[in-house]
Amino acid sequence: MGEAERLVRKGKLGGPFDIVFSDPPYASGRREAFLHALASARTVAPGGIVVLERDSRSAPAQGAPAFRLVRTATYGRAALDFYCPEAG
Repeated sequence: MGEAERLVRKGKLGGPFDIVFSDPPYASGRREAFLHALASARTVAPGGIVVLERDSRSAPAQGAPAFRLVRTATYGRAALDFYCPEAG
């Protein structure tokens, strides 16, 4: 996730995007930082969605007030968390 996070923070990815999908290394612990970077750079379009993959035994990302967890889908050891930007 580090490289993607750096690119977002530097404004190198463009956007805003309707869909952002991230499959970070499961043990990275950088999901919250990535959500913060997306919010700061306004990378996600209004009405867009962010999908973060994680190990289903770990907790969803917390502490990113610009995004709201709206759904989690679990497939064996993998879980997909769907976040929508908060209005405002």
